[in-house]
Order: sequence, then structure tokens, then C-alpha cells
Amino acid sequence: MEEENSQEWKDLRARVDTLSNSIFLLSSGAISFSATALINAKSSEHINIISSTQDNAVISWYLLLGSIILFVLLKTHLVVQAYARLNNLKWYSNVLITNKIGWGLGSLGLSLFFAGLVMLVRISAQVLNA
Repeated sequence: MEEENSQEWKDLRARVDTLSNSIFLLSSGAISFSATALINAKSSEHINIISSTQDNAVISWYLLLGSIILFVLLKTHLVVQAYARLNNLKWYSNVLITNKIGWGLGSLGLSLFFAGLVMLVRISAQVLNA
């Protein structure tokens, strides 16, 4: 039975790592690309970007940055949790609580990621309609 749980734990860990790496890549790429595009559009004589669009861009960058930070915290949490499981540490042995922490970090990180991407799409539409 322990063997199955260990395999399930490894499978879950691999999925979280894949999701985290995807979020890191997409978020950092979205921040870099949108910042460059907004700076180029702002310096262009043909496009007039209103301040609310700029404010929304900054908010979307912070949302994406927040998702990156939360997924770094999630990965750190999983490493500590795995270490605690291997060494039977009592201070980190309540699996119910530690799993809730992991789910909370992951859910909030994913929500911030999607909110940031949706805002970037809205900003893109505003710039195109300007």
C-alpha cells in the first residue's frame, strides 16, 4: 500500500512540476512580450495609449508575477513536504493541513495566472482599437 501511495505521490509531483514550469514560461513570456509591445506602442506616433490601459497592463503584470511567486512557493512547499515525509518529521506530518496548503497555493496561483492573461487580452484589444 505504501508503495502505491509513493507512486501516486510521484505522479502528482510530476504533474505539479509540469504545470508550474508551464506557468513560469507563459507568465514570464507574457510579461516580457507585453511590456515590449506596450513600450513600442507608446513610443509610436500612430497609437495613443490611454492611462487606464497602462494601469491595466501594470495590474496584469503584477497578477502574472503573483502567479509565478505562488508557484515557486508551491514547489518549495512540495519539497519540504517530501522531505518531511521521508524523515517522519512531526512538525510537518499533518497531511490534511499540508495538502490544503498546497491546494491553496496552486489554486490561487492558477487563478492569478488566468486573471493576468485575460487582462492582457483586454489590453491588446484596447490597443488595437485605439
